[in-house]
Amino acid sequence: MSAVEVAVTITKIEAVDLGAQGDPGFRETVEALTKICTPKNASQPWEVSDTDFVAVTKEGLVIPVNTTLSGVREPTLPYGPVPAGRCVRGWVQIGMDAGQARTVTAVEFQPNTGETTAVWGIDRALRLGRPDF
Repeated sequence: MSAVEVAVTITKIEAVDLGAQGDPGFRETVEALTKICTPKNASQPWEVSDTDFVAVTKEGLVIPVNTTLSGVREPTLPYGPVPAGRCVRGWVQIGMDAGQARTVTAVEFQPNTGETTAVWGIDRALRLGRPDF
């Protein structure tokens, strides 16, 4: 990670039951509507990566974003450079085994793998919805 500061906001967290539409091992998802902004005075762009977000279960299991999921809700969070003064917005989708979405207690921003810099806690069990994509 560079020394660039970045503003990260998550405005919505949902759980989705993919059922037969999901791939084996990815029957449910936790999805976060996310906005990332690079400050106007940044000397270099922030590089958004597919490994920046994880879900954490009440058992302490850390589940990373899986970029091979099909049927991702639109718009997806675009990965790549975010120039100074610009923002990107979209859904981050974290796939998991059946039964795990209800145990997720937080979505974390980890721009350096394993180093948490922001946490969005979930104070009650997520209810599984149906995909709307």
